[in-house]
Amino acid sequence: DSMVKWRDVRALSSLMPEIEELHLNGNNISSFAMDIDDDDDDVFPKLRTLSVDGNALSDWSEIEELGRQLPWLEKLHASQNALAEIRPSRAFSALKTLLLGDNALSAWSSVDALNAFPKLEDVRLSGNPFASASSSRHEIIARVDKLVALNGSTVSTAERKDSEIRYLRRVLQQLKEVSIEGDSARVRVTEENPRVDALVAKHGDLVTHAARAPGSGTLASASVDLVLCLESTGQTMTKKLPKTTAIAKLKLFCAKLFKFDVSQAEIFLVAPDASRVSLEPDFEPLAAFAPIDGQRLAIVLT
Repeated sequence: DSMVKWRDVRALSSLMPEIEELHLNGNNISSFAMDIDDDDDDVFPKLRTLSVDGNALSDWSEIEELGRQLPWLEKLHASQNALAEIRPSRAFSALKTLLLGDNALSAWSSVDALNAFPKLEDVRLSGNPFASASSSRHEIIARVDKLVALNGSTVSTAERKDSEIRYLRRVLQQLKEVSIEGDSARVRVTEENPRVDALVAKHGDLVTHAARAPGSGTLASASVDLVLCLESTGQTMTKKLPKTTAIAKLKLFCAKLFKFDVSQAEIFLVAPDASRVSLEPDFEPLAAFAPIDGQRLAIVLT
């Protein structure tokens, strides 16, 4: 907290060529621009971690300038600044960790821009306006392909699958709703959700099953035997359920069966590999999740 300027820090590079970690928190730094007479030689050639938390950074171009000067940086801590957007950038070719909590990021396009960082795998985005909703974690995971950690906790394979399917289902519903508005509306939704094509390719079975008419087929194919399990008590019951059952109605059925408050429960379909898919949104029919006979339905009280 000595109010040091970036140009002064750069001047120390030749005196500390071996430094690997540097903290410049709370110095009111707003720019990483070099003076006109600064040379462009490698600065801090072994620096791998830089923390500039609690400064006055507001323009993403300053972060890009930092990446131009320190392309080998692997960890950048820039929380508690005033950054309002993230723009796609290849400046940080080695960056693995980017901490941007408590900034002013308000648009999902900033999250999408993280895919441009080729090695990025650990991100902190809590405390930003767009991340205030309880569902923001699963949407961030779905939008950013390579994340293995978010806001300090690991992203498991099961959580990624669940997040991507939930997100994809919502976007496909959006596309369905705007289809009557014409191609321009569909293009807009696709542009706002740039990973949708990749997720359709990845979770093709979901799209196939969701597109089927849930009332078609024989009585046997129109219903499914599911093992309902209340995880807090271990109680289980096997029930034959119509695939046309809306998720909202299924939740009410389970609440009545096991006697719990429906507002305090989440329901998951458990796959053979033990991964889980959250049954959301409520308006979807059970058929949209492609359940099979004998599959477990996990009821988790929150």
